[in-house]
Amino acid sequence: MSTFSFNYSTVNKASLTPQYATLLLRAEEALLLSYSPYSRFRVGAALLLANGSYRLGANQENASYPAGICAERAAIAGINPLNPEHKIVAIAITYSTEGHFDSPVAPCGICRQVLLEIEHAQQSAIEIYLSSPSGRVLKIDTAEHLLPFHFSKGNLD
Repeated sequence: MSTFSFNYSTVNKASLTPQYATLLLRAEEALLLSYSPYSRFRVGAALLLANGSYRLGANQENASYPAGICAERAAIAGINPLNPEHKIVAIAITYSTEGHFDSPVAPCGICRQVLLEIEHAQQSAIEIYLSSPSGRVLKIDTAEHLLPFHFSKGNLD
C-alpha cells in the first residue's frame, strides 16, 4: 500500500510579517461580505497579490445550492493571475459559524482545483493559510499539497 503525506506548519500569528498578518486580518474582514442565510457558515478569503495588494472574497449562498460560490473563487473572480501584478502569492481562508470549532477548514475540491490550476499557470506556488475562529493557523506551502492526484492539462494532451 502506498501513502501520501505532506508537510504543513502551525503558525504563530505574532511571528508573521506585517504583510501576512494583514492577509489574515483581511480574510477576517471578508467574513462581513458573506451571504450565508442557509448554512450560517461564513467563509472569508483574502489574496495577497504580487503587487502587494489584497483581494477579498466571501461565500455567497443561494437557495438553489449549486448556484452558490465559495469565498476562494469569489476572491479570485475578476483578477487575471497571468498578469504579473495579479500573480497570487498567498491566500488566507477563515470562517465563522454558530458552533465553535478549533480546526481550520480547507478549501473544497473545486477551489483546490482552481488554486492548483492558477499555481500551474503562473508557474509559482501559492501559500495557503488556514485560520480558525480561535486563531489557530496552518500554513501549507503549495496548492499541490491539497490535491495530490489532480486533473491537469497533461490529462488532456
